[in-house]
This record gives sequence, C-alpha cells and structure tokens, in this order.
Amino acid sequence: MIYTIKEITVDQTRPLRHSVLRPGLPVESVIYTEDSQKESLHFGLYIDELLVTVASFYKLSNSLFPALCQYQLRGMATAPAFRNKNAGNMLLNYAICRLKEINADLLWCNGRLVAQSFYERLDFKTIGEMFLSVEIPHKVMWLALR
Repeated sequence: MIYTIKEITVDQTRPLRHSVLRPGLPVESVIYTEDSQKESLHFGLYIDELLVTVASFYKLSNSLFPALCQYQLRGMATAPAFRNKNAGNMLLNYAICRLKEINADLLWCNGRLVAQSFYERLDFKTIGEMFLSVEIPHKVMWLALR
C-alpha cells in the first residue's frame, strides 16, 4: 500500500466528513464558517489513491488558552474500513509538523469522547468538563506545539 498525505481543498474533505461525522444529517452540517478562511488548512491521507482520512485546521483562538497562535482541529474523519490502521495518526502527525513550521503555539479540538484515547496517545491533554455537540459527548483537548 502507498500512503500519501497532502493539502487538499475543503470540497475534498466534505464527502468523508459527512459520511463519518454527520451521517443522516444534511451535508450543510459539515460546512464550517472557518473552511474558507485564508489561514485554514485541509489535509488528506490517501492509500493507493483513495482518500481515507481528512482533517481541517483553523487559525482560531480558544479563550481557555493563553497561547498567541492557536489552531483548531475540526472535521477529522477516517473511513471506517481504514480505522485502526494508523491513517489518522499519520495525518495528524504530519499536520502537527506543518503547524510547527508556521509557528503555531497550540493545537486544540473539541474531541469526541470515543476518540479521547487516540488524541491522548499523541500527547493531547483534556481541559474542562464533558459537553454535548450534536448529541455526542466531547471534551476540549489540546497540544502544546512549542
């Protein structure tokens, strides 16, 4: 298998985002305000030319953190047939390196509780209480980049 990670367009993220994160909801539910901001980044991991994992990164500050240059991870999705095959890990590590290159100080996300251990294996920490988003339990998670 050949793994390739590259920057993609937001339109390329949406089919996978929708099928994994918001099945049964309108496709508009995976169109985020920050998608088209100049500093937004969208990455995809391909296995043998098939897009299997996507994630978007937005220059967006969270008041929980004092860091100056913050990015939010949002819309990370891996096709079910490719979960637990290291695709998400590889994509997120690649993105973390890219964010460090542009001098980001901190990466944060509203992580689903079912994915908490995934983020913790990458050294993300949790802060605050659990909350519901689209009726799914989440926690704010963060990673210092510097």
